[in-house]
Amino acid sequence: MLEPLGQSQIFAYLKDLSKKNKIFLLTYEKKEFYNIKNREDTEKNIRMLSNLIWIPIKYHKYPLGVSSLWDISKGVIISLLLLKKNKIEIIHSRSFVPGIIASIVKSIIPVKFIFDIRGFWVDEKVNSNRIKRSDLVFKILKQVEKLLFIHADYIVALTDSAKKEIKSFPYFKNKNINCDVIPTCVDTERFYVKKTDKPLTLGIVGNVSGWALLNPTLDIYTELLNYYPKMLIKILTGNNHKSIEKKIIHKKINLKQVEIGFVSYKNMPQKMQTMDIGVFFYKNSFSEKGRSPTKMAEFLACGIPVIINKGIGDTEEIINKNGIGVVVNGFDKNSIRKASKEIVMLLESRDIAKKCRQIAIDEFSIDIGVARYQQIYNLL
Repeated sequence: MLEPLGQSQIFAYLKDLSKKNKIFLLTYEKKEFYNIKNREDTEKNIRMLSNLIWIPIKYHKYPLGVSSLWDISKGVIISLLLLKKNKIEIIHSRSFVPGIIASIVKSIIPVKFIFDIRGFWVDEKVNSNRIKRSDLVFKILKQVEKLLFIHADYIVALTDSAKKEIKSFPYFKNKNINCDVIPTCVDTERFYVKKTDKPLTLGIVGNVSGWALLNPTLDIYTELLNYYPKMLIKILTGNNHKSIEKKIIHKKINLKQVEIGFVSYKNMPQKMQTMDIGVFFYKNSFSEKGRSPTKMAEFLACGIPVIINKGIGDTEEIINKNGIGVVVNGFDKNSIRKASKEIVMLLESRDIAKKCRQIAIDEFSIDIGVARYQQIYNLL
């Protein structure tokens, strides 16, 4: 909850869902975000909602393995106490580890379990080079994943691509499963189109390491300089800024045209409104079928076209169908050059901002996400 993603993808939904439901929010908070000011601001927002009670727990990263068992055990105990005291009927878990907690609790106390997967967590660990498919831990985690899917009363995926994969799993063969798609949504009242007197700017927001690729993004920028020599590039991320700067220097990009920083969720809309193109590339793998980039919805809501590589969730179909960006087929020079030429042509379109904004409202509005979650709650 204390991270920007928590504000955009948890609090933004619960704000409306708590109007019809009594919600107890159990979250794990990283040390770097667990400061007094950050927590006080979040608590202030939550206190405004009478039906939402927040229980923050400190997340432990080390020692590896033991820390996860400790956090899971603590989560199970707190959840059991909450269920017994408050007659809770549904546990809505977001992602893999909270799913383990929910599944354990369900095996002890009768309760409905929503497994909101947020992506293929185990495969994402492979994609970010944390584990290998040949490792024993991978095989164990895939068995745990299987149990979570089978144990869930309802499954929520971020993309249609992920839903198709889930339904094709051997253990769901010839079975009807409750599975719905709710993409990462955006608060279109906070993120909106605002014309500003600014230099043309390429924007990168969020993670630029692990499964997110920075180098081809910089290649796009270098190619676009042939069209717009004074174009700026803004990189807003919590990743190591010095490391990013080294890669920029290696690409022989003028640092005077570069801005690297970190921005809070509160100030993110204003920063995005200073950008003209949003770009984000990911390693192409099985796990990316489940990805629905938050920043894509936010860029579009601000009227900003995007550049992304193929194979990422449902993004290719959405972009190509609606003409709101460019899908890169590869990271070779010809593909980068072709994508750059296409985005330049798109920027010259008078109605591009309007088209982007409309798709954000029609496909990614927070109101749509809230309504779909409420439907699931009602069904259970």
